[in-house]
Amino acid sequence: MSKKGKTAKVRKAPRWMKITLVLSLALNLLVFGAMGARYAFGPPHGAARGLGAPGVMLMEGRRMMRKLPPERRRALRTMIGKHRMELRQQKRKIARARARLARQMAADKLDMAAYKAAMAKMQQAETKGYETVMRMREDFFRALTRKERQIFARRLLKHRQKYKKPFWRRYF
Repeated sequence: MSKKGKTAKVRKAPRWMKITLVLSLALNLLVFGAMGARYAFGPPHGAARGLGAPGVMLMEGRRMMRKLPPERRRALRTMIGKHRMELRQQKRKIARARARLARQMAADKLDMAAYKAAMAKMQQAETKGYETVMRMREDFFRALTRKERQIFARRLLKHRQKYKKPFWRRYF
């Protein structure tokens, strides 16, 4: 004899919950796909990589200094600190020169003589700023010991090799 028992009614998830789960999954796949593509193929639009990228020497210098003992780090920071005031002044001069040039370009009628003078002043300010950075870098390199200089050079060369080949050629 068969027994007819009551079967429990299976409760289904509401339709809005299914839609939300599908949308959440799609969004997660989109985000992880974008992160993976960024890792695999690098920054968009072919940004500068390797030793040609802006600020590489500064970045590697900071990384190297983090690994130095505190007293050595303090000595190098003191040496760098001597250049900071001059660098601030140069940055202000560059900013003023760029603002002057922007005001010339924003005028209703462009005065070419004033524009060329503003451009020359901006170029002169940027050149002096660059020379200041180069003097600071030279003093920094002179203050390094032979071992520290070699570590710095290896880190720079390693940075270059890091981006020498695209992702798929490095790993596949």
